[in-house]
Amino acid sequence: MANKIDEYEFETKMTMREIEKVLNNAFAKMGVESRQSIGGSTADMAIQVKGKPALLSPFIYVLEIYVWDNGDRRTIQVNAVGSGGATYFGTALTGQTGVYMDLKSAKKKRNILLKLFGEKW
Repeated sequence: MANKIDEYEFETKMTMREIEKVLNNAFAKMGVESRQSIGGSTADMAIQVKGKPALLSPFIYVLEIYVWDNGDRRTIQVNAVGSGGATYFGTALTGQTGVYMDLKSAKKKRNILLKLFGEKW
């Protein structure tokens, strides 16, 4: 089953360097455990971050962050990513951890990031 994606996009006059500082601050507040570049994107910056929504949670949250530099403005898209129901039941049956991407948790983490950018969602 395909992943569910909840997109949020906005524009800012922040520089790329300022955006990087906000992102690093947000990653610390969100408890990001890993981050990696997303290959094949047309964005000037494309990052996927992952972490656990709570200390002992068997689930993870996943955010995809894309930034396009449009000269005097930057467009930022933040995607909260969630697994389909089949993954949830498969995870519950096998007892695997870190496989099921919880969309609700991803949205909460995304909102922390948006707040640091001064966005009202």
